[in-house]
Amino acid sequence: VYGKGEYGQVEGAIYTNWSLGQFDDTLAFGYGLDFGSRDPDALIKVAVDESKKKIYCKQVIYKTGNSTSELYNLIASNLKSNNLIIADSAGVRTIADLKGRGLNIRAVEKYAGSVIDGIKMIQGYELIIDPESTDLINELNGYIWLDKKGEVPIDKNNHLLDALRYYACTVIKPKPTFKGHRVL
Repeated sequence: VYGKGEYGQVEGAIYTNWSLGQFDDTLAFGYGLDFGSRDPDALIKVAVDESKKKIYCKQVIYKTGNSTSELYNLIASNLKSNNLIIADSAGVRTIADLKGRGLNIRAVEKYAGSVIDGIKMIQGYELIIDPESTDLINELNGYIWLDKKGEVPIDKNNHLLDALRYYACTVIKPKPTFKGHRVL
């Protein structure tokens, strides 16, 4: 499948509800941002079509080793508007620095169980992935459960997917289950 340039579903994948398609630019959209250090900074463009239960996704940035200035320049050169960016709340200082440079950015709200609640919510939508979003496609194929019954995902190679969850959960608001899961 991979040798032919096609994408199949990986056994145990967390998200199997996706297909390739064009981003719907007629919808309101925003961005999710996951910060990296050794991992990549990951910025994803996201539009939610609530009436059709679809989430459109397009990879924008996937790059390691950025200073805050370099990250700002990357974001500013890729955004054509001042749309909202929802970023990982662990990057408080970086969010403040980016906001101070004029970006419309704020931290995602996390709570115990928010990762699983967000995953479950996103699983209830059809994900439409821009075909040029190769790192996102790779993440979708590699994001699997460590323990499916215990609802524990493997926390690696999920940077764009985390960024997607930050934005989608801010717009859609998942129903909290409060099962005591730790925030990843």
